[in-house]
Formats: sequence, structure tokens, C-alpha cells
Amino acid sequence: MKIGVATITGGANYGNRLQNYAMLKTMEKLGFEAENVKKSVDLPLPFVLRAKRFVMKTLKIRNFAKINRQDKFKKFDQKNLTFSKKIYTHSAFDPYDYKAVVCGSDQVWNLDLNDDYNYYLKFVNNKNSKNSYAASFGNIKVLEENSNKIKEILNDYRVLSVREKSTINELKEKCNIKSKHVLDPTFLLSKEEWEKLVISNEKKEKYILLYVLHEESAYYIAERLGKLTGLKVYIITESRRKRIEGKYIRQAGPIDFITLIKNSEYIVTDSFHGTALSIIFNKNLKVVLKTKMKYFNERLTSIIETFGMQDCIVDKETTDEKLIETIDYKKNKNTIEECINASKKVIKEIVD
Repeated sequence: MKIGVATITGGANYGNRLQNYAMLKTMEKLGFEAENVKKSVDLPLPFVLRAKRFVMKTLKIRNFAKINRQDKFKKFDQKNLTFSKKIYTHSAFDPYDYKAVVCGSDQVWNLDLNDDYNYYLKFVNNKNSKNSYAASFGNIKVLEENSNKIKEILNDYRVLSVREKSTINELKEKCNIKSKHVLDPTFLLSKEEWEKLVISNEKKEKYILLYVLHEESAYYIAERLGKLTGLKVYIITESRRKRIEGKYIRQAGPIDFITLIKNSEYIVTDSFHGTALSIIFNKNLKVVLKTKMKYFNERLTSIIETFGMQDCIVDKETTDEKLIETIDYKKNKNTIEECINASKKVIKEIVD
């Protein structure tokens, strides 16, 4: 039978696409057919409204870079992701369609992003089918403010696993629910499996890769690292603003993203999935924590502390010596492998 996956698939977001790809691939490796479950919340907008939004967005884009980037995501989806033909609602869900339904990974439980409970598997009317893998609240305040409703829903889960370690204590304290800590699905695929997606013969020069979501100080840190090493800085961004000298890459799709990380000498980032893929490819990683939206830091510190890699965290005050320091992944190899194997056991528990 099939495995259904309920996760965020919209928008041009590297993290949600790559964790989704990894989840589907992992299920396939276990011998199951897997697909993303289309829910009522995923229904397309009426044609007139979609056309109106498209025109408005197009008029705002002066150089069409965003359209080209979105086109790459669309092509990635068509080639690498599978979606259910049926649109599911609670009344229409057939428990015989799937051996199991899994929500996750990424911020599927962040009600600030997804203002409904479908990513909590509200549409699944068979509790024996409900599971989560590496689900995240994104902001723990979501649990604090909605604990009664969340407790009611999650009590029906067969296997409950989360991405951030702190969530285990929060679920126990506020909902009296036990859960397991697992790694993001991206870690379930090996370095060699990710390399199959890399664009061949792409590396032309050594460079530092900068990928920033929020933390402005990361630009200063990357610029400084560039001066210390003599390496050019490549910047993945949607913004047209030029903050530092370097090569600005504004049309990167998911495959470009993986390729740029794989071929870099250093990577400076405040992104969870930028961090995850850097670890997978054994890159010289420099993680910049957020100074304003600090609640976002938990997803970064959770994985860094799990692997004992706290030395990769840097800020404006970091010394030159520490900033150019490279990472010896041999020290962390056993810890990383143990965590991956433990996470694979949870996946097998879900499908058994």
C-alpha cells in the first residue's frame, strides 16, 4: 500500500522541497509507494483570482528573476515529487487508501504560517493511520497558545516524532504527550544520494556561499571571511539590494541550491536546511544565530547541539582564527551516524 505524506509544498522554499523529496525517497527505499496528500486546503484558487494575482505579481517583478526561480521549483516538483490524484477532506478520507499518513517535516504545525489544522492530519479519520515525522511548531508559542486543541488532535497519533529537542519537553509539560526526537528527513539520504542531483562540472572557482533568511550580520561575517581567505562570496538571495561585494545569485532553484552548497569551501547561513545540507556535504559551516527573532534559533541549536558542533556558531565578535577554522567531521561521524540510524528506526516504526 501507499504512504501518504502531508507537508508544506507551496512557495519557492528550498527547505520544504528538499525535506519533502527526502521523505518520499526514504519511503521508496523501504519498498513503499509514497505521495504527497492533497488536502482541501490545497485546492487551487478560482481562475479569475489566480489570473489577477499573477498579473499583480508580474508587474512588481522588474527583471523576471523571481519568475525564473519559481519556474525551476515547478520543474523540480514535476520531476521529483508525487501528489495524490484525490483531494482529501475529513468526510472523504478513505483509510484504505494509505497504509499510513505522515505529517512532516518542516513547520507543518506552525499555525502562524498554516492557519488550519489540516497539517495536524485533521482530515484523517482513522487514528491508526496518523503519524508525524520531524514535525515542527517553528515557534513554540503556537503550542502554548493552542495547547488544548493540539492535545486533543495529537492524542490520536500512533507514532509521534518531532524535529526540535525542546518540543519533547513542551509536549510533555503542556499536553502530557510523549514524543520522540528525530532528524530532519534530509539526513535520511546519504551524501552520495544527494550528489546525484548536483549539476555536474559546475564548480569553476573556490568560493564562500552566503545564504541568509533574516540575520543581517551574516553579510558582514561572510565579507570578513572572504577577506581573510581571499575567496569570493556567492550570495543566494531574492533581494535586488547589494549589501556586500560578491556574486549575487537570484534565480537559484532547488538543484542549484544543492549544487552551490556541495561545491563551496565555506558556507555562512542562518538557515536550518542550509545548515543541514552543509553538514551532509561535510562543509566548513558557519552558523549565524538570529539576534531579533530568537525563537527561530531553536531549530538551529537543536541540530548543532545534537551533533556536538557548537564551535560552528559565529557572530560579529568571533576571532579571525575561529572564523577561518575548518571542521574535522571525523570527530562527529559516529554521533551523526547514530542519530541517523535512530531516526531511520522511527521511520520503520511508522510503516510497520
